[in-house]
Amino acid sequence: MKEGFLITFTTAKGKKVEFYRSPLYRKHPSGFRRGFCTPAKFLQLLREHKFVSWRDYAARYEKFEDKLPSNPTVTYGENLRPLICAIFKENREEKILLPTTLTVERLKQIVKDMEICSQVEYAKRYKECPGLPSNPWDYFRRRGVVLRGLFEY
Repeated sequence: MKEGFLITFTTAKGKKVEFYRSPLYRKHPSGFRRGFCTPAKFLQLLREHKFVSWRDYAARYEKFEDKLPSNPTVTYGENLRPLICAIFKENREEKILLPTTLTVERLKQIVKDMEICSQVEYAKRYKECPGLPSNPWDYFRRRGVVLRGLFEY
């Protein structure tokens, strides 16, 4: 048996993954470094907060009440990287996929679900959902539909 401790993780698709944590890892006396959660809890939080990439994680990790490390591979070890990437991939696959034809009602529902409340915020975040137009007003105007009240919910 390898030295260290075993971490068992189950993916969203039910696949069971195990890996060993090196005994050379320096633990903080009160737990994991600087009060961070355990690796298993960290992986669970990644899934709950729906992080989809390293860039997304770097942009949002400080916004949550749970104390998440800025660099998880340094905090928990490099052997956790494949599991983190697998969770990112699962979360990307769960993202909203748009039908081929976007309706006004569907667009309003997506904007409401993403909690976008202004045109500036829409311009910054529309790429989070594949298939959203960069300018929805122009998109629907070209199709002969007037778009009103997009952020009124």
